[in-house]
Amino acid sequence: MDSLPPASSISKRLLRCYQQGGTRALHEIQGSFSLILYDTSKQLTLLYRPFLNGLPLYFVHAEGVLNAASNPLDILSRNDLTSSLDKLELARIFRCMSTRWQETVFSEISAVKHGEMLLITAAGIECHTADMEKLLPELKFSSREQAITDYRVLLENAVLKQLQPGRQHAVMLSSGLDSSSLAVLANRHLTKPPLMAISWSLPGDKGGDESEQIAAICKSLKIPLHLFDGNSYGPFDQLEDSWLLPETPFTNPFGLITNAVYQHAEAHGVEVLLNGNFADVLIPGMRYIFSDILRDHHYGLLLPVLRSQIKRYGWRKLRKSPVLKGLLPQRQRQLVFKPEAWMPMGAGVYADLHKQESQRILQSPAYERFATALSPFQSGYPGMDQYLSGPHNLRRIEPHRDIELLNFSLRLPAYWHYRNGQMKAFIREALQGWLPENIRLQPRAGDLSGLVQRSFSRNRGEVRERLLDDPVDWSPYVDTRWMEQRLSDTDPINYRDALLVWQSLNLQSWKAAIKPGGRLFR
Repeated sequence: MDSLPPASSISKRLLRCYQQGGTRALHEIQGSFSLILYDTSKQLTLLYRPFLNGLPLYFVHAEGVLNAASNPLDILSRNDLTSSLDKLELARIFRCMSTRWQETVFSEISAVKHGEMLLITAAGIECHTADMEKLLPELKFSSREQAITDYRVLLENAVLKQLQPGRQHAVMLSSGLDSSSLAVLANRHLTKPPLMAISWSLPGDKGGDESEQIAAICKSLKIPLHLFDGNSYGPFDQLEDSWLLPETPFTNPFGLITNAVYQHAEAHGVEVLLNGNFADVLIPGMRYIFSDILRDHHYGLLLPVLRSQIKRYGWRKLRKSPVLKGLLPQRQRQLVFKPEAWMPMGAGVYADLHKQESQRILQSPAYERFATALSPFQSGYPGMDQYLSGPHNLRRIEPHRDIELLNFSLRLPAYWHYRNGQMKAFIREALQGWLPENIRLQPRAGDLSGLVQRSFSRNRGEVRERLLDDPVDWSPYVDTRWMEQRLSDTDPINYRDALLVWQSLNLQSWKAAIKPGGRLFR
């Protein structure tokens, strides 16, 4: 799009872009808009992306040329970023606030609200506000047992679609259900060369080390396991900008240990690496339990669910229960916009804002159920983890990112997934006979919060020096007194506080890297 089309032709231009290049081509069209695409010829939900890696999408038009970018600073002057930077606007960007996009020539697209859908047909693009459930392929099963059978078939098909026989495969294995089930299915269909597993151990970390459980899985499947010591791969152990992408300052705090997996996989001749990270978003939220129970007239489940929430939260904190939030009156909190701790993973003012914005704009329960899972990844967008695997000659595949499995899983009753205080009850039942019982019935053993905290403690001095030497980049979003206190304390840092420090460090590094002379400058 080297020239700006009239507003009346935007839909035609978008349709032609999709027809010529598919969903991947749509990533070349960027603006601050909500976009859900549904191809009537394929009967598939293709794309939902109100944000990219936690940030909106932006564009600017000048002198007849359209410059599109997901990097918010790309809409400003690249020759003098410091003087052109509008801190108030950037603060809104980091808090996911919409700005004045309705005044632009892209008003036709930016007017599409959250929950609305664009239907691509041979005749063009039409906007619909119909219930998403009515537009999706009908879900048919006669019983829970039939649904379990269907789920097993869909999961196995999702794995088979992405396997590449004749190439060396490995699974990025944890002690959880998702990667374990991928290991079972891949091992069933791969013979030459056989499947192997890559993972890490955390010696001395009782809460984080799951190597014993991983070894037991590999023993039951009779596949080789390659472990490495992960203690030196915390987020603060490599303070440079090599993990940053040009589009966004948001990064995965576990990117360093993920990259170590890639390195070890490459060293063992792995060409295709299976990962199960996406599986968690195939489960509808707990807040749908009561509505699904009432819809299906399973009133006998109401009391057990209520008891479980009282047992977990107690009477005084019952309002915090995600199951009951839709039933109990909530006290309204007034948002105060001021420099506060922000964190893309959810904390403080950012979390409150994101929560309230979500409640306001996602009105349809049928739509809301799909909001998390219908992410950019469904269109094959190369996320950071996939991007980092490229230099290691790896193809990272994630079978749970399968649209048929997605459409099926998210429309199952929520009360099937949550039972006796455990999530994934339906999936645990579906995997019976595939996994060892001690793995199938127990939650994942590992917790990486200790890795983050120890990494911060080891590198606190260098982190302090870098952040406090020049706070101009992160100070609009993080209170400087809060930061000074966290960097001066000798006590162990809270996990979420450590992640906030990490993102502030990334923002500082990223803004330096995209300036003229920086590694990411284009």
